Amino acid sequence: MRYIFFYSLLITSLIFSHGCSRLYNAYENEEVIQPTLHEELFVFTVTEILDSESIKVHTTGKDFQLVLSGIEIPTPECIKKEKIERIESLILGKKVALESVANTDTGSGIISRYLWLPDGTMLNEQLLQEGFVRIDPEMVEMKYKERLSLAENSAIENNLGVWGICK
Repeated sequence: MRYIFFYSLLITSLIFSHGCSRLYNAYENEEVIQPTLHEELFVFTVTEILDSESIKVHTTGKDFQLVLSGIEIPTPECIKKEKIERIESLILGKKVALESVANTDTGSGIISRYLWLPDGTMLNEQLLQEGFVRIDPEMVEMKYKERLSLAENSAIENNLGVWGICK
């Protein structure tokens, strides 16, 4: 009986490690430059841009809906179409890395994450820098608060997106 349990455990661990290695190997083949070490980094394929706030990702037979952490969509959506087109051009159909954010479980099934592009760029930061979004004022404790603030300030100084066209 002990041998059956041992072999079952061994087979399960081999299957699990093979499945996980396939996820990361697919991402590594795209020559990813990871800008920092992340505690929790998971690779997914973006399957759909649901609206200007949320996206759908897919891995191992499951779809997940998520929002980008630390940012909010401006109330006057004067550049909504351009924003969606920009997001689609950057991530639709591509493998991206998602970094977990502490204390973001709302119970709604929608998760909040930092999204990293294959070239090492954080999408949340890039959208701020291009003026498509604003920093979420309710996110007082953010891992990348200073970095995201610098990106938003750059958009403000250059009158980009919501800081220029939408005024």
